[in-house]
Amino acid sequence: MYREGKWPETPEGISDKSFRDKVRLWVRTEDSRGPEALKHKNFNRNWTPEERLELVSQVMSGKSCVSVAIEAGIQDRLLYQWVQKYKTKG
Repeated sequence: MYREGKWPETPEGISDKSFRDKVRLWVRTEDSRGPEALKHKNFNRNWTPEERLELVSQVMSGKSCVSVAIEAGIQDRLLYQWVQKYKTKG
């Protein structure tokens, strides 16, 4: 519906803004990584220091934290934490 310019009814107990933000995130995730990226995973990935540094470097070079996180399949909050730790501790 979103791709057709329509919004589904917002579920009860959730604000319109929160719901629409989440739908936009899901669409960006699917566009970036395909429909498989939206499936629930039963494990947490362990990122190597080199992989973390690569993602942090992308943010430090000017890419948006949200865009890099979507492409990597992680929460933007987690990537933001990695960037902050890099800035303070290197």
